Amino acid sequence: MAFSIEKISSLVNNRPIACLFLILALSLTLRVSRCFLTGRIDKDSVMYIAIAKGMAHDDLKYAFEINPRIPPLYIFGMSAGEKIGIGARVAGIIISVIAGSLLPLALFMAALKIFKDYKLALLSALMATVHPFLIRMSADIMRDSLFMSAFAFSFAFAVIAGTDKRILSWYWALSGFFAGLAAMTRSEGVEVLFAIIIWFGVEGLLKISKFREFRNILLRAAVSISIFIVVFGITTLPVEYALRDSSSEWHAMDRRVVGYLENFFRKQRDVLVRSGGDQE
Repeated sequence: MAFSIEKISSLVNNRPIACLFLILALSLTLRVSRCFLTGRIDKDSVMYIAIAKGMAHDDLKYAFEINPRIPPLYIFGMSAGEKIGIGARVAGIIISVIAGSLLPLALFMAALKIFKDYKLALLSALMATVHPFLIRMSADIMRDSLFMSAFAFSFAFAVIAGTDKRILSWYWALSGFFAGLAAMTRSEGVEVLFAIIIWFGVEGLLKISKFREFRNILLRAAVSISIFIVVFGITTLPVEYALRDSSSEWHAMDRRVVGYLENFFRKQRDVLVRSGGDQE
């Protein structure tokens, strides 16, 4: 017990950590306060509430008929609030407020790893805390607050793992998990994966003349991206499977993204074919 008390005491006396807790407390206070200034809800909020209530009181199979392509995570949370008695609207506000309040923590983690300076990391967290748009967004019954927080944590853990020169870093698993949560909130959540691929691609190009370092980068990239994809799939695929017989048309890998990639590679192939014919 004495050891635990000493650890808690050292944590409290750590000035950067104490400042971070104060920033997070301010973040929560500002967002809760904003809730009392919001007098109306958006038309999309009405749709979320209707889907959540339909899921809670009627049949999951038909709940998403209003908008079949809507990602389910935020709706699931609101539906859970409806079932336990606090109401879908209140549940949506609570989720948005908590997610928005934690966003500065994710930015602090990423900034600390990038800049290696507590002051700059705390400044990043403070800017996210007091930004008027982020405060207003966190008091709305909208999925944006939850998406930005999940996406930011995925990015932060990717930065932590990417700056680690070890071949195996389990921070990639945390990045994949939060990317899965982001993808279940907005279809853009999968973009973290593309950012990681580009990151390793640029790093590999910079070291392509040094075979040993280039080989290590390729090995790290293969292991890291594999861990990310596996955990991303473990997070999202069970939800896709659970919704398979419902009116939901949501997929973790948005079909529009797949279509864009197919069109891109098809156009590149056509260009190569035409250029080959011109040379003949």
